[in-house]
Amino acid sequence: MDLAGAAALVTGASRGVGRAIAIALATAGADVACAARATDAAPLKLPGTIDATVREIHDRGRRGLAVPTDLSRPEQVEAMVVRTIGTFG
Repeated sequence: MDLAGAAALVTGASRGVGRAIAIALATAGADVACAARATDAAPLKLPGTIDATVREIHDRGRRGLAVPTDLSRPEQVEAMVVRTIGTFG
């Protein structure tokens, strides 16, 4: 599958299925915005962060964007979409 020129937004991209989807999309050529609560700077250290996922996307030669987001907060969800569109168009 060739996704060159495409952009994607993946929630839950810090680990598990979300991370795997984000990396697969980047491998197929898409630029990927990664959203989750887990970041390198987050006080609660869980395994996997969106920052680590974005580094893997960059390793594949694609643009990646880490967007810290709590999906239970509507204002953060809206900001996630606005930031993704602002970055990738």
